[in-house]
Amino acid sequence: MRLPARSRLSSRADVLALAYAAATAGSVGVFGFSLLSVGIPAAILLALFADGIARPGSSLFYPTITHGPRTGQRVALSFDDGPDPQVTPAVLDALAQYDARATFFTIGRSLEAHPQLAQRLMAEHHELGNHSWQHSRWQNFFGVRRQLLEIERGGQAIAALAGTQQQPLYRPPIGLKSPPLGLAARRLQLTLVAWSLHSRDSQGDDPQRIARRVLRKIRPGDIVLMHDGHDRPGHHRPACAPALQQILQGLRERHLRCVTVSELLGSDQPNAGIPVQPTTARARGDPELLGANRGFYDPLWRDARLITAERFNTWPLVRSLLDRAPRRLGVAHLAPAVPAGKPTAPRSPE
Repeated sequence: MRLPARSRLSSRADVLALAYAAATAGSVGVFGFSLLSVGIPAAILLALFADGIARPGSSLFYPTITHGPRTGQRVALSFDDGPDPQVTPAVLDALAQYDARATFFTIGRSLEAHPQLAQRLMAEHHELGNHSWQHSRWQNFFGVRRQLLEIERGGQAIAALAGTQQQPLYRPPIGLKSPPLGLAARRLQLTLVAWSLHSRDSQGDDPQRIARRVLRKIRPGDIVLMHDGHDRPGHHRPACAPALQQILQGLRERHLRCVTVSELLGSDQPNAGIPVQPTTARARGDPELLGANRGFYDPLWRDARLITAERFNTWPLVRSLLDRAPRRLGVAHLAPAVPAGKPTAPRSPE
């Protein structure tokens, strides 16, 4: 599957900026110029941008998969920041013991430094995903050109070992996104994958606590985030493998089968890029693949595009922003009030 052809608006960030301008103009037109009429759209814009940047599962800047279909008995374990010769072999041993398959989002420079681990990953039918070339903690501040270099070089490291030019799944460092990343991902037609369950193995060294957290929360369709490596050379995450042993035993007792992310999303081919837009997911009968984002952002994009379709008739967009964003932010519903003494226009008979 391919992403839709590029629209006249170059990115979702552009749509959002245009939506903000239209909402502000509409708000001023309805309420008059005031601090509230200008400030409320600005506050909503800032809240949406903060959500799009800081929440890994947000689809604000680019469609992002957080989980697979909730039907069935399958889950996907994913491992970031490897491969690490001190941790990854034990992780692979545990997966082999339970006949489980997983997806490894590898750092390109680490993959290139340890090709024997990459060969073992592929020989044991696991999936290689792209986690950028060097995993810079500042990558979210890179421009489009540097984003492309990081993504493409990480993908080339996988292609050189896998012998395929197919675009692998991509997970940005730390899961953060930005408008430049959205443009780069659109240009490369990437499939961005986040997660629905974080094991917190990067924040603690107690395997039992990590396993308890995962087993307490896991349900069919989940994409679980774990770490078999570290983005800082010379550092390791030794709790991953022993925690994984306990997790795999618990999943077996719950009759949950571990598959790769691509298999969870409906492809039998490892490293297969599967761009899943909300409309594509619905057409495939998987309306939940993009999680809660589908119910909030899709109508916003639809209403924003009414600006051009209706020659900058901003009221549909203003209503969308006023109706949806407060609900997302947990504040009272906002609706334009009719000034006192001002008669309302009679409705036409239906």
